[in-house]
Amino acid sequence: MSEKVIEESLKYVLPSLVKRFGLFVEELEHYAEDKFIPFVESNYSSLNVSTSQLFRNKGYRIDELYVPLTISASTEKVKNKRCKVDRFPVELFENESKLILVDSAGMGKSTLLKMLYRYSIDDCAYIPFYLDLKSLVKDGAIKKFEEYLYSSFPSFENKPSKDLFLNRLENNPFLFLLDGADEVPDKHKGMVFESIKEFSSKAKFSKFMVATRDEDMILSSFNDYKYYSIDPLKKEEAYSLLEKYQFGDVKAEDLIVEIEKEENSGVLEFLKNPLLTTLLYTAYSFKKKIPLKKNLFFSQIYDALYENHDATKIGYLTREKKSKLNIDEFEKILSHLAYISRVEEKLEYEKSEIIDYVEKLSQHHPTIQLDVRGFVEDLVSRVPILKKDGNKYQWQHKSIQEYFFVRFMFSVIGDEERKNVLKRLIKSDNSAKYKLILDIIYDEDQELFHEVVTKDIVSYIKSSDVGDYNKYGSFNILYKYFYFPLSAYFDEGGRSDFFNKLLSVDADYNLLHEDLAKDFNLDAFRRVLNSYIFNKESSAFLVYSYTACTALEVLYQKGLDFVEIIEFDDDLDEEKIGKMSCPDKMLTNYSEPPNIDLSQFLRSEVKFFEIDMDLAEDFLMDLEAKTSKREQALRNIQL
Repeated sequence: MSEKVIEESLKYVLPSLVKRFGLFVEELEHYAEDKFIPFVESNYSSLNVSTSQLFRNKGYRIDELYVPLTISASTEKVKNKRCKVDRFPVELFENESKLILVDSAGMGKSTLLKMLYRYSIDDCAYIPFYLDLKSLVKDGAIKKFEEYLYSSFPSFENKPSKDLFLNRLENNPFLFLLDGADEVPDKHKGMVFESIKEFSSKAKFSKFMVATRDEDMILSSFNDYKYYSIDPLKKEEAYSLLEKYQFGDVKAEDLIVEIEKEENSGVLEFLKNPLLTTLLYTAYSFKKKIPLKKNLFFSQIYDALYENHDATKIGYLTREKKSKLNIDEFEKILSHLAYISRVEEKLEYEKSEIIDYVEKLSQHHPTIQLDVRGFVEDLVSRVPILKKDGNKYQWQHKSIQEYFFVRFMFSVIGDEERKNVLKRLIKSDNSAKYKLILDIIYDEDQELFHEVVTKDIVSYIKSSDVGDYNKYGSFNILYKYFYFPLSAYFDEGGRSDFFNKLLSVDADYNLLHEDLAKDFNLDAFRRVLNSYIFNKESSAFLVYSYTACTALEVLYQKGLDFVEIIEFDDDLDEEKIGKMSCPDKMLTNYSEPPNIDLSQFLRSEVKFFEIDMDLAEDFLMDLEAKTSKREQALRNIQL
């Protein structure tokens, strides 16, 4: 795109800037000509280059590969609003200043933000800023949002003053596209998000969009943002995406023919996800076979990258690895790196840092002779699991890291520790962020999943007394809600200062959760929904779910007949929510829960599940009988 387009965009915005800064007209014009245009133009170009080698597309342009995605909102406040992003979606930002784009791995959140950057310039809508949020964390220190923007601005001789820069940001309309909120380490999330909230409260004329996976901590931090998600790709859209990649050795048409075969119908789930669709192409190009489970799917990707990375070249060259490791040895070291990195929530490294990581973990594999520097070089060239961006080494995608996390569980960790890791995953306060890991574990070993996870959920429900399980009994145990007038609760406890802070612009709603946790046993629960109604009778509504409900969603998606999703329609009756544990002692001044329309809260982006205990117990009994019979048969074999 030529500089003229960007100049036109700036001309569209400059009149309002000049009007607001009449005393700085000359400085503003100089700033726009000498600083802003090169800065925006540079990002316009760099954000359009695909750095991934996963699809053998080094140097490809994102706008050439992009199939227009549709985003939608189905909450009560923004009901069934849908927008296809094939231009700048003016209608999307017309009435909303703050949006959060929430979806699972590979649905195209980053791609969509980068296309919005381009469209905002092409359509002269806003001057955009794109920011990878983990960049705000450097060597354990947090940089304030506006400070980071100023420091990342190109350094020319006549750099404008910080005051002028910040003044412009706060008093003029810009578009801030904030990517990867889920990739910020948990220990830094609070401060990073607080910095964004503080800046967005000042930049009242600007628009904000945050992209993230579905994590409670993040959704709670941005609870005043309107919730949107990306619609799954339709089959024809997935086919269009495949045709855009078009590998030289395997035509997209060949893959599409295979997908259409009845025996491959299970792969249709992959086609809903842009990343999995394109990775399916990589997997198929290697073995000419379609993998139908996620563990086999990612395994085939790894095999393709290790064995046949240069298959597009004449002779199908398999390049010698500098690490001198065979495919299994390479995977052991790589999966160990993934395991540690996922636990530490680390997706990128400095060169010295990753060399240090590999050096240390190699000492735990005494039978593997490892060339550390050669291994690191292999990771970005011969087996491109990582990509190099400047001085940074980054995982090609978080889902790749999560697959190798699981591989470490099954290739290195022993049986008992494997069970313990799985238990810790489903018991985590942030269990939602491990959903893909749980999904892959299920495909890797269903018996293990049921022995640890399904049994845990059934045992937990049986340990609670709610009467008839078939009338939403399990639902009443797996979910809890709190609804109460904020002022009454906090005044009663002599915590009016706390209440006032909660109502302030910089309110930290996690304080309310921490306060509730002191009075109620929420150790096994995670917050999935909160809503605050600020008026004369300000009130709060919070919903918690049993941490293992993330695994329950995996079971539902795998088609287990004892798990059902609960739909809350307009005719919501009290029997459906039964004793959903609204604790009376919380409401000292109320003998009964307040008369509220719970459906307006429960019909939201949160999915609620219930379990048919009769079917679940029958399933587990049958599974145990069959595995016991198999174990007995194995013991009878004479060696």
